[in-house]
Amino acid sequence: MRTHDSDHGSPQKRHEVRVAEFVLLAVIVAGVVWFGVATWQNYRMSRLETHEMTIATPRSFMLSGRITESAPTTDVYIPDAQVEAWAGTRQVATDKTDKDGHYYLQGLVGSIQLRVSAAGYRSYTSDLLAFRDENLNVALTPEPKTVDQTITGQAKPTDPQCYLIHGCQVYPVNAHHDGPLEATLTWPDEDVYLMLQLYVPATGQIITQGQDLFVTQQAISASLAGGTGYQLRVVYENGRKPTTFTLVTTHPN
Repeated sequence: MRTHDSDHGSPQKRHEVRVAEFVLLAVIVAGVVWFGVATWQNYRMSRLETHEMTIATPRSFMLSGRITESAPTTDVYIPDAQVEAWAGTRQVATDKTDKDGHYYLQGLVGSIQLRVSAAGYRSYTSDLLAFRDENLNVALTPEPKTVDQTITGQAKPTDPQCYLIHGCQVYPVNAHHDGPLEATLTWPDEDVYLMLQLYVPATGQIITQGQDLFVTQQAISASLAGGTGYQLRVVYENGRKPTTFTLVTTHPN
């Protein structure tokens, strides 16, 4: 004898259970999909932010070097020179040279303008592109002025030879600018003959020299070329004993 289905086993009840199971499965699937999409979005945003950060803060570079005087004294280092890097109207780096003229600028990127200044020198400006670490030496030209100088010394027959067999006292004249030179040499001893020369060591050329004989004074004049090193030479031409002398010069720096 068959019995009636219980409430739990009726077709209606089984249908309702299946519907509930389907709904639960759909909710689970939707949750998994939502979680996957959210995870992907978070990953994508993280990568995008990292990429954007890389673009916003590219690698920076360093510029270093030495600040010296211009020719003919490029071996003279300039301490306390102000060295600046500008990007438009914004200063991006600055430094002061040490006692040996060294400077270091860091954090440079792209187009910059380098500005160098020091008391007593003409300023220097140059546009640069910072795309690698570089070394750049800069030579500053002194502000033009006239140098008036009086030198006293002693000329001797035993002075080191510099002109034929004759001994010399040598005094450098470093011209950064074009201009005239005037020099007068006087000495008290009539038994000694001195000669004054203007000489260029780089070329071995005597530009001019005194021509007067049997005198106690020689005077010369010349036009100096900027960027050239000269020497004034007091030549002991003739005599047997030392003599004092005075050398008065006027020339561009």
